[in-house]
Amino acid sequence: MMAVPSAEKVVKGFKEYHSLAATPQGVAWVESNPVTGRNRLYFSQLGSVTAITPEESSVRSRVNEYGGVAWTRVDNAFAWVNAADQQIWISPYPADDPILSCPEVSVPLTSTPQRRFADLVYDGQHQRLLAVCEIAVDEASEPQQSIVSIDCTTGAVLDILQGADFYAYPRLSPDGKTLVWIEWQHPHQPWLFTQFKLIQLEDGHPVISTQTQLANNASWLQPRFLPNGDLVALGDPDNWWNPYVFKQTEQGYPQASPLLDEILPVEFTTAPWALGLSTFAWDEQGHLHALVQEQGYSRYWRFDAQTKAKHSVTLPFSRLSSLSLSSTHAYCVAESEDRYPGVVALDLVELTWKIIVGADTPDHPVSLPQPYWIKTTNACDVQSFYYPPLTPPSQLTQEPSAPPLILLTHGGPTSATYPVLNPRVQYWTSAGFAVADINYRGSCGYGREFRCTLAGGWGRAEVEDVEHLVDQLVNDGLAHPDALFIRGQSAGGYTTLMALIHSARFKAGASLYGVSDLLPLHAHTHKFESHYLSWLVGDESEMSQPERSPVHLAHALQAEGVIFFQGLQDPVVVPEQTHAMVAALKAAGKAVEAIYFADEAHGFRLALHQQQVLERELAFYMGFLF
Repeated sequence: MMAVPSAEKVVKGFKEYHSLAATPQGVAWVESNPVTGRNRLYFSQLGSVTAITPEESSVRSRVNEYGGVAWTRVDNAFAWVNAADQQIWISPYPADDPILSCPEVSVPLTSTPQRRFADLVYDGQHQRLLAVCEIAVDEASEPQQSIVSIDCTTGAVLDILQGADFYAYPRLSPDGKTLVWIEWQHPHQPWLFTQFKLIQLEDGHPVISTQTQLANNASWLQPRFLPNGDLVALGDPDNWWNPYVFKQTEQGYPQASPLLDEILPVEFTTAPWALGLSTFAWDEQGHLHALVQEQGYSRYWRFDAQTKAKHSVTLPFSRLSSLSLSSTHAYCVAESEDRYPGVVALDLVELTWKIIVGADTPDHPVSLPQPYWIKTTNACDVQSFYYPPLTPPSQLTQEPSAPPLILLTHGGPTSATYPVLNPRVQYWTSAGFAVADINYRGSCGYGREFRCTLAGGWGRAEVEDVEHLVDQLVNDGLAHPDALFIRGQSAGGYTTLMALIHSARFKAGASLYGVSDLLPLHAHTHKFESHYLSWLVGDESEMSQPERSPVHLAHALQAEGVIFFQGLQDPVVVPEQTHAMVAALKAAGKAVEAIYFADEAHGFRLALHQQQVLERELAFYMGFLF
């Protein structure tokens, strides 16, 4: 029988990469290390990889709590957001001799403790940074957002645009005379409705009378200037996030039209939970390069500058993100079904690829995802990914007719899961479990209409999808009806709890920092999601209905047990949510376990804690097998 790889091994080998950008000399990215729990900025030039930021620091913004891109190149240095104080620091460009490079000489640029920064852009003409800024007013009020200018010499911070609830993507025209950005207001989320705006600059300062709204009838993201002055942004007024062009005329920028002359049934971006997403760019010949999402998978497409003909570049990866181009290469973060994440480069002429860092192959067998579609309520097609077990559960004397199954419900809920190597999935399949990962109704990557099918129906629609999925898996002999488990984190924890309450199909489940009580969440969660529940559920009277919150339904739990994991520093789903649910289940006489991490927040960053979760969760499930 095959040995199960240890939880420690599968977790520690899994580094993540994000916030990638090409520079004239190479490419830089942020690496998330599970051993230290920190994010560090690295730079690659001519095959040599150098650390830019100090080892004890972490590059991370907390704007909107989810942050986003938190660094940019500034002449011969790098500006980055320090997780510890949320201030912008400066690190020198690495010396030609790696021995002389010293990230420890990094120094702070700003000194404004009440401010946070993200989505940094360098304005070389005025020796300043532009950034999205979030400033704390007082504990009783929401933080205020603005677009700010930061002097690269003095660190002085100046608010240049204010008034919207949220800002994103400040971008300058090539001549530095025009600024565009995305903003949105409560109660909307950026994947529902945003406003695409423009303003003229004079000596770097906005001329308020020139402010213009370019679009507001959809979700607009990632604005870019073309060299000829035209503007391009991603929008979904025709269901799919596609590129639209706003052509510059003497009268300004008239109504947008599809850049590719037709709407393609794919998404050119993922949901904007983080700031600074980059999924399309042009090379020096004018060809458009794009990372698109098509039926759960990422594709790399290049569109001809003249004919707009599409060329699909074949890459051995199932998820691509963070695209950036130099004069010779396209760089992106790549994930696949059987490799760890990595940074890869694509030669723009030969269209051949190479690994810059990461993308290693595990030294243990891997269960590969199989696309698995179901038809759910209202004849809606829902995709999931099925991972077959690599071996029967070790403690069983006979192999069952069908394997035990763990069903995963992703967070968000306006997010998605992808067919990529996941250490948790591999740990469970090595232990004899099948795993199914579902993109229930409301997930991203399948168009705006599908994304909006969850409106008002959270806790009901996706639970129906979960039930349809396990029923079909059982009917197909891919899961044992007496050994079904379900787990989810954050919003997925809410779905998990609702499924355990309303369905008798599941033996047990796991909630990781999951939502259990809607009304207190609505009242106490952070600004970015403070009106999200109004769209997902309804007004406060609907949120207060007992049937909408698991904490009021603990007595009706149909599963045999639930295990909880919660970070005590979580500002999104506050610890009181888990405390209340655990107490309600205990009062109802249900089997419950709870594990708390004092120094974790929304998501567990340290490898040690991730390891403990895997080990405790697997042991919990094993106790309910047959």
